Amino acid sequence: MIEAISHRGSRAAHAENTIGAVLAAAAEGAEGVEIDVHSTSDGVIVVHHDYFPRGTVADRRLASRPIANLTFAELQEFDLGAGDRIPSLAELLQALDGRARLYVEIKGRGCEVALVEMLRGADNVAVHSFDHRCIERVAELAPSLSRGVLQGSYMLDNCMALRSASATDLWQHHELIDGALVSEVHGCGGRVIAWTANEQMEWARLAEAGVDAICTDDVLRFIKWRDGR
Repeated sequence: MIEAISHRGSRAAHAENTIGAVLAAAAEGAEGVEIDVHSTSDGVIVVHHDYFPRGTVADRRLASRPIANLTFAELQEFDLGAGDRIPSLAELLQALDGRARLYVEIKGRGCEVALVEMLRGADNVAVHSFDHRCIERVAELAPSLSRGVLQGSYMLDNCMALRSASATDLWQHHELIDGALVSEVHGCGGRVIAWTANEQMEWARLAEAGVDAICTDDVLRFIKWRDGR
């Protein structure tokens, strides 16, 4: 069965990358939820996509500063709508309580040590990044933590990309996946996770290619399609 991964959580009633969005995705039946993380200036790992915080804030000076230059308390002043705030990863892990696998994409620079400390002992989590150096560092810090690398190109040697970063999951842009790539990655013991595919035609093609998981913005519709095949 292809694993259903919700991209940044379910966003029908909540802002992306919030506790509400992640819990909604788990309630919809997602086996996994993909989120993004950064580190604040006071060392708190927070869940957010952009380097600069989204949302509205009374003190507009805060909006001109990246997350890495803001404290966690300052980030709490941002309103993402519907009462949603930028959560810490610790808060999210506690709320989710293992109900879905949490796929943590490392966005912020230099946060590997703090992230690994946060994830020690956590169940049902994995990390991945476009910066393959981050994943290599995580492998050194926490060898037992599941790891993946993101790609937006079709490499001549995909297994080398996995081996060089000590990763097992290849997060590949869905348009650059074919049966040959999947066979190659499976042949070296890896998994292929397609991102971010949102249409039934795309899902059918990826299923035919043999992918292990699909990350999508519409996980409920994907699950209904998958389970009805």
